[in-house]
Amino acid sequence: TFQRVYSGDQGLFYGLIPGSDLLLDVDVSGNSIQDTVAFQLSKRGNKWFATATNHTDNAEFYVGSEIKRASIGYFGIFQSASLYSGPKFKASDYETTIDHWAYLLQITGFCESKNFFNVMNTYDRAKFTFGFYQLAAHTPNDNLILLFRRFTESPKFKNYFPELKIINGALHRVDENGSATNLEIVMNTGPNGARQLQLFMNYLNPIRKKIDEQEVLHAARLIHWAKNDKKMRDIQVDIANEILQHKMSKVYHKRYDLDGESDIICAAIADIHHQGRASVKRVKIALASANRLDALIDINANYTNRSAHLRQALKELTDAGKIGNKVYHAATNEFV
Repeated sequence: TFQRVYSGDQGLFYGLIPGSDLLLDVDVSGNSIQDTVAFQLSKRGNKWFATATNHTDNAEFYVGSEIKRASIGYFGIFQSASLYSGPKFKASDYETTIDHWAYLLQITGFCESKNFFNVMNTYDRAKFTFGFYQLAAHTPNDNLILLFRRFTESPKFKNYFPELKIINGALHRVDENGSATNLEIVMNTGPNGARQLQLFMNYLNPIRKKIDEQEVLHAARLIHWAKNDKKMRDIQVDIANEILQHKMSKVYHKRYDLDGESDIICAAIADIHHQGRASVKRVKIALASANRLDALIDINANYTNRSAHLRQALKELTDAGKIGNKVYHAATNEFV
């Protein structure tokens, strides 16, 4: 019967099932982990918690709450805003190093995470998003993969992600036998064949519709590391700043001719495109309207909460005299 159905003799497949070498043997007790930070994972109701059992900071902490909404394709964990905790990004802490860009980061950071460094979610298309600037895993050569590449330069990286290594400039998962899997291979596996980092996504969150211990472990690792290492938080700021400056100069200015434009308008445009809630065409229409700022803030009626948060962030910094006094200088990619 087998031969009839499958058209003759079948060869045996001795290789790994695609992606299976990305799976970790997660010990939820943490007892088997000796040389790196060990995490005990536990679930109460729909909430996950973790304890770094062999670290000086060994207090139990909240990782995230489960969400399963098949109607909109959401499966994973997220953090309720009321339960956010830990260090926060403040522009004033970084103004001396990254200048006025710190305030643009604070605006979008407020909208994304209330500027908490350790916010994450695993439920949407990207499968994993992390940080105060909410960098997503799916984008090739952008966002979260840039952050992880830079993380590898930290002496504490191996304490949290011992199975990751840069090989020939790309992030790899190295298994216990020394076999390496390139997590930066670009695949056309996204919606409508969009290019994305499928293996990086699968390493962070193996199965989209199942909430598994591996995604919880990775979230716990990042949350704990962000709380306990200022240099890790500084790396988040460096990468977010590099992304913002690059896109302002190479993308947004070329689209909208921003030379001489107010920092407030630039901040609104950057926030719109960081979240991806409007097309270039719609932004151009907003910029041509009588009240450009309101048109940008309210550019998409499906994002009323985001609009309210953006309006609040802009108002607070304007009232404090931190924005509204500078314009974008394209030749130097600075605000003057």
